[in-house]
Amino acid sequence: MINKFKTVLGILLFAFLYTISAQAQKPKLPSGFEIKLDEPEAISYFDGNKRIDQTTGFPIAIYNATTAVQGTNPEEMARNYLADNKTLFGLSNYDLANNLSLHAVDTRPAGTTVRFRQLHKGLPVNKSEITLTINSRQEVCFVMNSFSYGVDLGSVEPSLSAVDARQIAADYLAITGKIIEESNDLKVLHYQNDSKLIYRIVIASEEPLGEWEAFIDALSGEIIKLDDIGCYYKDHHEAISPGLPIHFSFFMINGGGNVFDPDPLSSANADYNDPGFPDNSDNNSPELEAELASKVLLDITFDGTNYSLVGPYAEIQDFESPNNGLFEQTTSVWDNNRQDNAFEAVNTYYHVDASMRYINETLDLDIMPTDYTTGVRFDPHGLNGADNSHYLGGSQRISFGEGGVDDAEDSDVIHHELGHGLHDWVTNGGLSQVNGLSEGSGDYWAASYNRSLGLWDPADATYNWVFIWDGHNPFWNGRVVNYAATYPGGLVGQIHTDGQIWSTCMMKVWDKIGQENSDKAFWSGLGLTNGSSNQNDAANAVFQAAINMGYSTANLTLMHDELTSCGYTLPDVPLPVELTSFTAEKKGNIVDLVWKTASEINNDYYTIERSVDGKHFDELGKQNALDGNAAISQQYAFTDRLPAKGVNYYRLKQTDLDGSFSYSEIVNVRFDALPEVKIYPNPVDSYLFVENNISDQIIKVSVTDAAGIMHNIGNIDFADRIQINVEHLPNGVYILEVQTANEVMVKQFYKK
Repeated sequence: MINKFKTVLGILLFAFLYTISAQAQKPKLPSGFEIKLDEPEAISYFDGNKRIDQTTGFPIAIYNATTAVQGTNPEEMARNYLADNKTLFGLSNYDLANNLSLHAVDTRPAGTTVRFRQLHKGLPVNKSEITLTINSRQEVCFVMNSFSYGVDLGSVEPSLSAVDARQIAADYLAITGKIIEESNDLKVLHYQNDSKLIYRIVIASEEPLGEWEAFIDALSGEIIKLDDIGCYYKDHHEAISPGLPIHFSFFMINGGGNVFDPDPLSSANADYNDPGFPDNSDNNSPELEAELASKVLLDITFDGTNYSLVGPYAEIQDFESPNNGLFEQTTSVWDNNRQDNAFEAVNTYYHVDASMRYINETLDLDIMPTDYTTGVRFDPHGLNGADNSHYLGGSQRISFGEGGVDDAEDSDVIHHELGHGLHDWVTNGGLSQVNGLSEGSGDYWAASYNRSLGLWDPADATYNWVFIWDGHNPFWNGRVVNYAATYPGGLVGQIHTDGQIWSTCMMKVWDKIGQENSDKAFWSGLGLTNGSSNQNDAANAVFQAAINMGYSTANLTLMHDELTSCGYTLPDVPLPVELTSFTAEKKGNIVDLVWKTASEINNDYYTIERSVDGKHFDELGKQNALDGNAAISQQYAFTDRLPAKGVNYYRLKQTDLDGSFSYSEIVNVRFDALPEVKIYPNPVDSYLFVENNISDQIIKVSVTDAAGIMHNIGNIDFADRIQINVEHLPNGVYILEVQTANEVMVKQFYKK
């Protein structure tokens, strides 16, 4: 463990180093020996709901699609869609049959996402994928396309062995520290219209510190690329877990421990420079002691002797230096303060466990690590003591550094790094850092939790801070979620800076539609994206997820307004019901109302309303939706059997499943003089008399109740004065319908 500078000399050195190089630690600077590929974002333009690659002419993304697909399962539906649209995507029949390998199928509340990885002669093409999402109406509604066009290798037989390629990378790195994990894959790299056979080597090491990704030419041994792909919260992914040992337990039990929730400045509503709140080389203070919160640690492991921080959603590991152990103990309560190394372990377990429970149980999103079946693996003391933290995509683990405020003592850092993992898992390894998307996503997740506690007022600057205790202090500046720049003009090409556009915009959405609505749409939406998605794609994906999950038109409008104000390009807010016609037709003494819809989204029912002045409407009746989510045309009908004299105005009130509603246009029918019949007595208890005051002969009489059920009234003698026995009818309101050859007349009576 790096010494916390507890001697006077150490404290002075600590202050000196951070004074002259605070920004050097945050963000993490690239190492001098890194070899990078210049991978600028593809230049694209919009054509309707498609984002088109200017070079290839093929869509990179399709937003808000409504293409019905057929098939017995999601993969078949997705393949049928691509076959039907092969010209649009520039795919050959050979591509469809041989070069698209099913990678994953994920079903969540926002729909089913099908991911195809591109192959060339049986080998994966680096970062090339077509991702399609199918909604509950069996429509392809969202597509991301990072297919590499023009891949052409004469042979895929390497001249170099995998062992030799790995050694080339290791020799270049000059590794002297512990190797944490590594992987080695043969694949195809398609870059600037050139295809190469490469080994992709990933080595996570402590010295030099990083998760190093190397592309080694499998024919020549040339190093094409070598850089650090770890996701650092202060400043990337695609490997396999090394198969770490799984903890077996006799049973799980609830324990307890002290934590900061979310951090001592927020819970105390204090400033970093207030007495007792500076880091002070990890020393405790009465002020910090007062901010300790005793929390229940759910489902920790007990083996009959020791309790350990291993549960279904979080699992402590010790895979990076300093190797401080797993903090197992014979009691179930860790009553430590921040000077004990166990404190960071308990603090991380609590926040990771609570966050994962919220996502999986409250939001019901089913997002867990994809490379192992235990809880999220974390090392509370890692990075060889460096002042940073990272998510390692190769093993899907998180490690927290030290220096300044220890990272695992600030929940913002914990949630940020967990956010990288969630982004990686929800996309099945498709985490994207285009425009700093994943950095902004981590910042959003930190800010969402912190803000949900309601500890800061919107007028406080701290309300919009990320890393409230760990940052915004002498060590580094932290970041914000009230960043002034907008997309795309405000992009500067630095992922942590640019990510603030995304996190700021999503926190604006958070403020408008609430935490749970925003969080659920956010993670569901990211699940529709892939490794090539930019911020605009993500904004559309979040919006699409909200549509698919039945968010109200009011909430969709609020989201749309905020996302477009940030500079993102989105399709219009979809109408809950696409009404193609609404007509009112006079038929004798009644009015037939008919309406047709082209499609319906989250539709619950219609209310038919009438007015005699065009201003004040009363309810006539209701009609339930035939299919609340229908992509096909539907037709409805309703009869007004008691229209008023004069002009009758009609409108439809359409109500969503969530209770929000909208109105149709108004139609009208005029009755200048209505034919009359006379009925008496009214109310009636035994016999109802009907007098015919018109010249036409009555040919039919019927009685229906308020529910529309027709009742038997026996044989009727159609004379000028008709007698109807209603003694057998239950008490209530009834409609009498009298028909002649030319008219239909209705009267209402009450049976007492």
